[in-house]
Amino acid sequence: MPTLRKPPTTIEYSIHPLALDVFHFISDRYQPILRWNTFPDSLKSALLQQQVYTGIMHSEKIPKPNSDESLKKAVKYQFITPMWALKYTDQAMPLPENYLICYEPDELTDHQISLMCWNSFFQLLAFSVDRRKLSRAWDTINDMVPTDVMQELLSAKSLTLDVFTAWTGGSKGTLVEQKRKEKKKKSKGGSFLMQGSILAAAGIITKIIGAVYRIPMLNIMGLKGQGYYDMAFQVYSIALIISSYSLPVAVSKLVSLKMAAGERKNAFRVLRE
Repeated sequence: MPTLRKPPTTIEYSIHPLALDVFHFISDRYQPILRWNTFPDSLKSALLQQQVYTGIMHSEKIPKPNSDESLKKAVKYQFITPMWALKYTDQAMPLPENYLICYEPDELTDHQISLMCWNSFFQLLAFSVDRRKLSRAWDTINDMVPTDVMQELLSAKSLTLDVFTAWTGGSKGTLVEQKRKEKKKKSKGGSFLMQGSILAAAGIITKIIGAVYRIPMLNIMGLKGQGYYDMAFQVYSIALIISSYSLPVAVSKLVSLKMAAGERKNAFRVLRE
């Protein structure tokens, strides 16, 4: 049976290895609806002081003086739940006002520990979801939570859209629209890379053709004709640089400046002129 006690100050504290995934998920990927750094210090302190932690207490036996019996001395405590509070404590250390529910190392199986960790996460989820990121949260939960945990806690292999929208109070339309926008952003990134690759390939092919055609042209025109060609090509290159590089860049810059300033009419006037 677990015991309840105040946190000792002389032992080692750490997060249980089976709880690390939940801890990192809450710390790095989960986006709460409220920002902790905007809370007043008095509220932060009150929320952290009333926490009761659950974990595994490891002890070692030390000989009892003048007796064959031995005493148990606590040496290490491994946190299981709640993970969100540890995110805001100093180096995962409990406060003196907290209480610890202590299990012996052999009292809980790995599966039970995993269930307790993820159950703690779902408790957090019930009170705090950023509705601007419903689609991302839904996908992340289904990717991160083990199937056996889903099955035992939700009686399903995954978190369905109906259940998730019911939990968060969001609408299916909002979630579907967010997912559509995310897909659109990804497709834009892919199409941009594709277009860049096509332009790079076209540039390489053009350079190769430009190098190859000079050999038959020299044989046909001769040295005198090649000299005339080179003189004319210099004039053509200058005109090409002015028309194809300088002017479009200048026009683009002017249009973007006008659009940024909200002067749409002036931007169209630059294009017409």
